[in-house]
Amino acid sequence: MLFSRDRAANCAVCFLLTATSCATETPPAEAETPEGEMCEHLAEGPAQIVAASSADTAAALPEVSKSHTRFDVDLPKDASGTYTGYVRFAAPAKGAYLLGMNAKVPVEVALAASGTAVAPAVAVKPACAVALYQAELALELGTYRVKLGPAHSAKVGLLFEAK
Repeated sequence: MLFSRDRAANCAVCFLLTATSCATETPPAEAETPEGEMCEHLAEGPAQIVAASSADTAAALPEVSKSHTRFDVDLPKDASGTYTGYVRFAAPAKGAYLLGMNAKVPVEVALAASGTAVAPAVAVKPACAVALYQAELALELGTYRVKLGPAHSAKVGLLFEAK
């Protein structure tokens, strides 16, 4: 006999312990993509209700900067009978950001302090069915004024996701 009885038993126990520990290990979670995060939070929240301002005064604009949060924005009715409103977004760092909305609403983004428009948002094919509008923006660290509208509906859900 090549192995002693004790040694064969020890090998069998080691094999069973190794096989059992491998079977119960959970595989590592896949890394979330910014697009996946955007879709998840547009669909499931958490959500926060915000009333957009009818004036574009930077100091008075409601903020939509909390990460991983969908902002359900109530747009005020304008003189033409459509809905237009302003909110502000504070970019915590320079970089690419996704803007996702659950409605197709015209959007303009400008630096709050100077009013300088950000290069037009590059609309991209939405990553999911709930994102009816999705764009990628290159932003600097700073606060931005976001104009939503004119729209035919008074409500729009939106969120910014760092890319």
